[in-house]
Amino acid sequence: MKKLVSAATRVCFGLVCLSTSIWLVAFTLGLIPDREAAIISGRAALCENVALHCSLLASRGDIRTINTALEGLVERNPDVQSAAIRRPDGSLLAQVGNHEGNWNLVAGHKSTPAQMRVPVMAGAADWGSIEVRFQDSIAPPGLLGWSLPPLTLLFLFVSSASYLLYFFYLRSMLQHLDPSRVIPRRVRQTLDTLAGGLLVLDQQERILLANQSFATGVVSSVDDLVGRKASDLNWSEDSLRLKVEGYPWMRTISEGNPQLDELLILTDEGQRRRFMKCSVTPVYGDDGQQRGALASFDDVTNLEENRLDLRKMLDAMSQARDEIQRQNLELERLAAHDPLTQCFNRRAFFVELEKHWSHAKRHQLPLACLMVDLDHFKSINDNHGHQTGDLVLQKTAELLRQNRRPSDLVCRYGGEEFCLLLPHTDLAGACIVAEQIRAAIADARFDNLSVTASIGVSERTLGARDPKELIDQADKCLYVAKREGRNRFVRFDQAAEQIATFELAVKPTQHESDNSTSNDEYESSIPFHAVTALVSALACRDPDTADHSRRVADLCVTTARRLLPVAESYQLEIAALLHDIGKIGVPDYILLKPDKLTPEERQIMDSHERFGAEIVRSTFSNEKLSNTILLYRAWYGGTPRQPEFPAGEDIPLPARMLAIADAYDSMTKRSSYRLPLTREQAFAELRRCAVRQFDPDLVERFIDSVLDSGGSNVHHANTSQAAALSFGTQIHRLAEALDKQDTKGIATLAHRLNQTATRFEVDEIATVAARLEQTARGQEDTKHLVELTLELIDLCRATQRACLTPGNESSEFLSPPRPLPTESNTAGSAH
Repeated sequence: MKKLVSAATRVCFGLVCLSTSIWLVAFTLGLIPDREAAIISGRAALCENVALHCSLLASRGDIRTINTALEGLVERNPDVQSAAIRRPDGSLLAQVGNHEGNWNLVAGHKSTPAQMRVPVMAGAADWGSIEVRFQDSIAPPGLLGWSLPPLTLLFLFVSSASYLLYFFYLRSMLQHLDPSRVIPRRVRQTLDTLAGGLLVLDQQERILLANQSFATGVVSSVDDLVGRKASDLNWSEDSLRLKVEGYPWMRTISEGNPQLDELLILTDEGQRRRFMKCSVTPVYGDDGQQRGALASFDDVTNLEENRLDLRKMLDAMSQARDEIQRQNLELERLAAHDPLTQCFNRRAFFVELEKHWSHAKRHQLPLACLMVDLDHFKSINDNHGHQTGDLVLQKTAELLRQNRRPSDLVCRYGGEEFCLLLPHTDLAGACIVAEQIRAAIADARFDNLSVTASIGVSERTLGARDPKELIDQADKCLYVAKREGRNRFVRFDQAAEQIATFELAVKPTQHESDNSTSNDEYESSIPFHAVTALVSALACRDPDTADHSRRVADLCVTTARRLLPVAESYQLEIAALLHDIGKIGVPDYILLKPDKLTPEERQIMDSHERFGAEIVRSTFSNEKLSNTILLYRAWYGGTPRQPEFPAGEDIPLPARMLAIADAYDSMTKRSSYRLPLTREQAFAELRRCAVRQFDPDLVERFIDSVLDSGGSNVHHANTSQAAALSFGTQIHRLAEALDKQDTKGIATLAHRLNQTATRFEVDEIATVAARLEQTARGQEDTKHLVELTLELIDLCRATQRACLTPGNESSEFLSPPRPLPTESNTAGSAH
């Protein structure tokens, strides 16, 4: 109702209330005469005068004159209905009018305003009484006087008359002060069309004029705002500046300086918070004196709410990214361990081995190495199944950990091979540990099976020039132990003759294609931490390629087992890890292309082997390693596109192995443009391409190695961890690109994440990544990009938690279960 009443009407109503209040106070104090009391008092005085006159006549016994006096009383006073003289015995001596019918006052009761009785004395005796019957109502004449009490009538009259007088007076006087009257209508209409709010304020910050936009923004009316102080509106004083310096129009009025784009928060009558950007400029009169201020308001509620929502989402994303990073570190720790035995895997062990070797060499400290191999383990797999073999490996790993110090390292080096590194332990101490381990394994019961182990022992001071040669010495002693009857340990310093005999026996078969190669070529040490750094760089550039390289390395190690000595197997593993390092230099539009490559793009892609070989040659100065990477694409029957490449047995043996492993992994893994082959289909394809492309003997050896390993070189838990770690690494880079507002980078990274999720068959992540890529390429708002990124982070965190939760190592991620290879207990599992 307040919005429908004009300001002038409200002012008039206030003045009327003040006037009537003053009247009521005056009435309460008795300053206003009481008409009713005056009438009653007059009636009483009239009756007294008549009674006094009648008393004189009664003393003379002049009844006739008394009757005449009563007639004159009734005649001359319209207010009197009847009059009579009543004797003490109750009889009427004289009456005027229908007194007997009008009179109902009981004898002995007090007089009332309408019926008054006055005694008449004749000397000292009670002669009788005068009875006068007046009108019941003492209201003034007229319709209103008859229907309303006098006090109510007076109140209504004063109120109505005051309101009418005030209203016409104020309307006449205030029209010169009303801005809506002063400002022409066309100007007011123009101000109302402005999208932003507008207030004109006087020196006391009272609102003289408000346009319709501002009134609509605060859910009020223009008339309701006029006359109010601008600071009395429901502003929120959240900022320290408002609390200290006041509102911007207050500063402009007091200082005369404009205020620009200050953010204010106004709570409207609907209790919604509105964000207003306020700019204020002073207003001057013709005399140059400041008369007030002009304040403009831009409603930026939607922008601010979006900004606040975006800020909350970015904070949530930052927290989620920190959680992803923490989980990545945990996954990296898990990735350094073999999932079956919880021992170090080969690559993590090599990194630690280099650290301990450097420390021992620098400080001239002993460093011992043990190679432990379970005797006749293949027969356990063949006769009792891989599950029993896995239990044997787990129990063996537990025994090895029980017989070591906290500083010792235990690594699952191959299928049934374990390598122990014993810092600060000389050869004698290492032999004691070897005997303890041998005895513990021989005494243990493995699911109603008896198992023994052969152990090779070596120590840094026995002539090893680098870490891999130390392992090679222990490995050679291990084979001497097996040749001499198994279930024993052999130390390197006491087995020189047996080792020489063994090397002479195996050299023609192991190196028939490399008999012209001097062993000196292996003297160039390859630091594994540098290899790890290059693989990490490749993982940042293309995580899928890095994962492929790791799987190929595992396949190569499995195939080379017992075919190459430890040093050459180590070098083959490095070549497999780095065979695609040249892709660092391939442009993203080719590297991440979802479709088949054009001939020109294929030419660029094919050049990455030469580029990778140059990187390896300049980094490690190892010609054989770089040649392996350069020549693994050479065909066994001759390379049509590169006829200068060697063919047949002239291709280095490691390069021939690497070619088969690389082809097999590429065929059995999902691609963005083709479905993966089954294991049997891949075997058939390798055999079909044998002789022409691959070494036929190595193809059969490779197939036998894969079959011996249970059909897969990668355990499902390792696959899960690799996927979760890859997701975490990519999502971290995606969040960084989002922080930089790099939409092109977001689209590229989302595409890469989509490919990774597709390869690991995590459909939910692939779907959201595809939506994010489309959104980024469409240049949509940042809020939507953040929402999708947060959704991806949540999915990746769920994937990581599934891998980190104890007992869930083999859990599926988010998609429905798909058939995956069973866990393997051979060399391929220990990657």
